[in-house]
Amino acid sequence: MRVEAIEPTPNAMARAGLALIVATVLALAFLAPGRETPTLAQPIPTETATPAPTAIPPCPGNTIDRNGNGQDNGDCVSLTHASIGRVPLGYCNEVGGLVSRYGRISCRPEWTIGGTTQPLPFAALQVNPGCVRVERNPYPRLMIGLGSPTLAFSGLIPTNSDGVNPGGWMTGYTSGWYQTGLTGNAAIGLPSPGFFAAGNWSNQPFGSNYFGAPFPKTRLDIPAADFYPSVNNVSIRLVFVLDPSAAHPMRVQFAGMPSGIDAVDWSGAEPLQLSVNRSSNPAARIGSDVVVGSGGPDLSGPADLPAYQLSVQSSWSLYVQVYYEYWVIVGGNYVRDPSQPAEMYSEAVGALANRPSYRVWDAQQRVSAGLVGSPNCNALANEGYVPVPVIEGHSILIR
Repeated sequence: MRVEAIEPTPNAMARAGLALIVATVLALAFLAPGRETPTLAQPIPTETATPAPTAIPPCPGNTIDRNGNGQDNGDCVSLTHASIGRVPLGYCNEVGGLVSRYGRISCRPEWTIGGTTQPLPFAALQVNPGCVRVERNPYPRLMIGLGSPTLAFSGLIPTNSDGVNPGGWMTGYTSGWYQTGLTGNAAIGLPSPGFFAAGNWSNQPFGSNYFGAPFPKTRLDIPAADFYPSVNNVSIRLVFVLDPSAAHPMRVQFAGMPSGIDAVDWSGAEPLQLSVNRSSNPAARIGSDVVVGSGGPDLSGPADLPAYQLSVQSSWSLYVQVYYEYWVIVGGNYVRDPSQPAEMYSEAVGALANRPSYRVWDAQQRVSAGLVGSPNCNALANEGYVPVPVIEGHSILIR
């Protein structure tokens, strides 16, 4: 038996090739995307949280939040350090012109801001020495050889009282203004006993009466300018003091010394004895006698009698009265510092001590008609005096 190899026929080969193609297509279809294929279990991914915005901190408690939005947006305003000295006056000067008749002093108040001294936001402070009030006896005329004439001191003529100036007898009633009758806190730190002539409070118009509590406060912070000073509620004024305990509070003399009296130191505690030896009639004038042709009070009518000039020089020292409070920022609020008491005091202005003034008047003479050169309450040495008429007595013979 013979075995022979069988050669593949063309048809068989074609069928085998077709089967291979079909198998390849099926395999590719099975592996195509989207075909579900069993996979191993995978962990579920964790979602990532969106980060929250960073919170803006508030302004520190010792600052002011300018915008008031509770956030520090670069608008946190700090306290400005400020201080007021014991004598917070930059410069003082004597006011000239007609005002010199009242002996007026004007001073510019100042404070220190951040180490720099600068004016306080007030107008200049002003003050006049007081007008010494005397009363001579007898009045209105002295008579040679009759009685024992005296001169009494009665304090200061008030300019802050209604009805004090009938007929306009006082020189510069408004311009010569000052405040008297200081008591309690209004006189704190001033010499006692003493007689006081006070000027205007800061931001009070000069010459206007003030009847409220002493030391009226003025706020100095300016929120619109981010200015919050560490001192606030400030009040300042000037006070002239006639101190009876001074070495020479007053000196009295007649111009030309017609009565032979030299200048006499006088405290005013006791009446001063006067002596005259000739009349004020210009025809009777001798040597250095100084007689004014008119101004001496008559029993009635105008003051038109010739008179001697009685000079009373008074000595005045200047004080400054000061009040202020300490302020802080707490919890974002600008408030008075509760841990520190307010400052309230008076301090002597050493450069303006013992200043002479000739403001004087006899309060019994309330008529200005006939006066020569406005001597009444005039501070100038050659203008301020009390006109004193002196007449000679007539002998009466009785048979």
